[in-house]
Amino acid sequence: MTTGYGNQIEFTTTGTLAALTTNSVTNIGSSTATTGGSITSDGGGSITVRGVCWSVSPGPHIGLPTCTNDGTGIGSFSSNITGLTGATLYHLRAYATNSAGTAYGNALTFTTVAPQVPLLTTNEITNITRNTATSGGNITDQRGAAVTARGVCFSTSANPAVGGTGSTCTSDGTGLGSFNSNIINLLPATAYFVRAYATNSVGTGYGNERSFTSSPLTVPGLTTDLISNITATSARSGGNIIDGGGTSVTRRGVCWNITGSPTIADTCTSDGIGTGSFISDMINLLPGTTYFVRAYATNGTGTGYGNQRSFTTTATLPAVETAATVTNVTGISATSGGTVTSHGGDPNTSRGVCWGTTINPTLGTNCTSDGTGTGTFVSNITGLIPGTSYHVRAYAANLAGVSYGVGRTFTTLVITPTVTTTDVTNITRTSATSGGNVTASGGAAVTVRGLCWNITGSPTIADTCTNDGTGTGAFTSNMINLLPGTTYFVRAYATNSAGTGFGPARTFTTLFPDLAIVSTTAPSNVRNNSATSGGNVTSTGGDPNTTRGVCFATTPDPRRGINTCTTDGTGTGSFVSQMTG
Repeated sequence: MTTGYGNQIEFTTTGTLAALTTNSVTNIGSSTATTGGSITSDGGGSITVRGVCWSVSPGPHIGLPTCTNDGTGIGSFSSNITGLTGATLYHLRAYATNSAGTAYGNALTFTTVAPQVPLLTTNEITNITRNTATSGGNITDQRGAAVTARGVCFSTSANPAVGGTGSTCTSDGTGLGSFNSNIINLLPATAYFVRAYATNSVGTGYGNERSFTSSPLTVPGLTTDLISNITATSARSGGNIIDGGGTSVTRRGVCWNITGSPTIADTCTSDGIGTGSFISDMINLLPGTTYFVRAYATNGTGTGYGNQRSFTTTATLPAVETAATVTNVTGISATSGGTVTSHGGDPNTSRGVCWGTTINPTLGTNCTSDGTGTGTFVSNITGLIPGTSYHVRAYAANLAGVSYGVGRTFTTLVITPTVTTTDVTNITRTSATSGGNVTASGGAAVTVRGLCWNITGSPTIADTCTNDGTGTGAFTSNMINLLPGTTYFVRAYATNSAGTGFGPARTFTTLFPDLAIVSTTAPSNVRNNSATSGGNVTSTGGDPNTTRGVCFATTPDPRRGINTCTTDGTGTGSFVSQMTG
């Protein structure tokens, strides 16, 4: 038996509308309110949009423009309603849409609050001057009626208001939000009170009150012009008065001196009255002199000064002669000098001598500084190299430049070498290591160098010495054939044609020797008053001058210095001792 089937037909099951409720209305104002809804069932189809609808007539629906869109899905949601009219009854219900259509929650009604004066704050006071300041406000809520005027009111009394006695108000547009206000025509050094205001059909609201004090009258503010037209005895400057300080400028000009920060107590010009630019000519100046200049302006409050500028009047080159001879020449120093016969108009002319190993040394190399002005001066030249030929000449420098005297030559003397002594190391009973460093040859070739030592102090080349080459630089020396347990003094030395130079002395002590190792030979040839013995020294303990012999007594353990002993030479090896008595 078989089974037969009819043709296939497709169909879609139908869903149902969503189930939801409308939240109660809260936060009711003149133009806003808060509500929402709760979708308890999506009716078998996804919620694609949800929100609330409102109108002044019953049955608000999604065909009206007054609906919110608050997401999708089931559950609770919140809706913020705006753009309402104050003191008006509204109908409201939540909605939810799925594939079956739009379902609505229970219908509610609410009445908006009657319009009130706007809500706002007053900005801080900034940009305060003698006559102006800046403030403003922020209108956060029109309170159900459009703001038709806004600004700030200010007065010398508290609570300034639109139309209030003694109050002045600005006009800064309409509507919600922030605005700025420029406060003008203030009195200097005066306390003011300020409040932002906003007006709608209900009336005028005010922000919080702020206070400030306008700036006081001040001395004028000005700048000093650049210095121009500089000669040996004159120059030009001036100034620009950019702020009269709130009152009339009765005097202006420039002041100058040679110490800095000139005031009207110094030399000054007088160049009219009022604000703006002016030119000042300074005369009767000294040549080659540095001056400090400031513009000034005086009003009823006092005197203000511009920025300080400086300039130097012109001068000619000084005249200088070099001392005829160079004296007091040593290996490392000499004396010269010169005479400044004219400072060229600059009393602060510096002077001295310059030297070097090439002809015509100049300022900026090796030079002395020996005072200022005209007259004869002496220069001490130091830091020279022994046995070296130098050129020297006097100089004088002023603001116009540098002049030099004729050149002179001299040669420093050859001196003994400069040498240091190295620390003593590797100390044994009979040897040690030291050395030195010849840091300067003294102007002549170092022909021999090394170490000298003795046991009395300040060793010289007449004592025991090493020979460790020639020339400058570091060297190492080994001292040998020393005595054990002995303190020595040692110095490095270096010799050139001028003689021998020594480094500082150092001291060290050689190591002390160990006890000798010796065995005793059995006595023989024993007689009634003599016998023969001896021994064998297998080690001297490091002292080649070890003495040896035998000690004997009628009691055990005879000792040297206590009992009778023989002396039988020195060194290691076997020896024979004759005991008598």
